[in-house]
Amino acid sequence: MKKTIILFLALFAVSAIAVSSAEARSHIGDDGRSLVPGSPDESAKRLMHMREHLSTIQKVVAALALEDFSGASRITKKGFGHGHGIGIKADIEAFSEMEHVFEESTGKLAKTLKTNDMKKSLAALEDVLLICESCHDAFKFQ
Repeated sequence: MKKTIILFLALFAVSAIAVSSAEARSHIGDDGRSLVPGSPDESAKRLMHMREHLSTIQKVVAALALEDFSGASRITKKGFGHGHGIGIKADIEAFSEMEHVFEESTGKLAKTLKTNDMKKSLAALEDVLLICESCHDAFKFQ
């Protein structure tokens, strides 16, 4: 999965470079991240959704600390809402691609947790967090 993430991030970087500078300036925030358009209400809902994801991660870690792998898997499936991506629809291809990679990684996490293997489970959780971090590094809501 890490190879997939690294490949995706490399492709994302190449596609970002290919955008013309005039077009890029109109879609880049003052901090260099790509702007995801939306109303203030949409942005508030998106931020609330991401806080729910952070809470899900905390609950998964707590379950892992108790070696409750099946509980952690249930929490993952429920908290990340498989089949619904990250709940943020945007008209930005790179953002949509990252959403797909995120959904794949949380699905892999849910499956890996069922193996009761702490090392593999933590590696799968790390993959999810790497995607979260890279998305937050690349995008910003308007």
